Amino acid sequence: MNRWNFYATLAAKDMSEDHVKEVKRQLITEPVKASMEAGNGSEIYREIVKLATNTLNRLVREWFHLRREDRPNAKDEMFGKMIEYCRDRVLNKEKSVFER
Repeated sequence: MNRWNFYATLAAKDMSEDHVKEVKRQLITEPVKASMEAGNGSEIYREIVKLATNTLNRLVREWFHLRREDRPNAKDEMFGKMIEYCRDRVLNKEKSVFER
């Protein structure tokens, strides 16, 4: 979680704290809760946080490509779509590295 905290602090300098909290909710809190309800142990927690951290990094890079007036609020549907897009890009990159 230290790596997440480090990158979340950096991201909050460029995005609002609400944006970072929304990423955490969607990519850490909800998946961990679902995992625990499914009876999975804590071993998957590390993978969830790793994916969230890499997605947050990708999201910040995408954020800089948007004009300030085009940047969505944390609760906007568009921000949720940005998170999904970045998560999918991270997963595809990890998949392609694994397949090499």
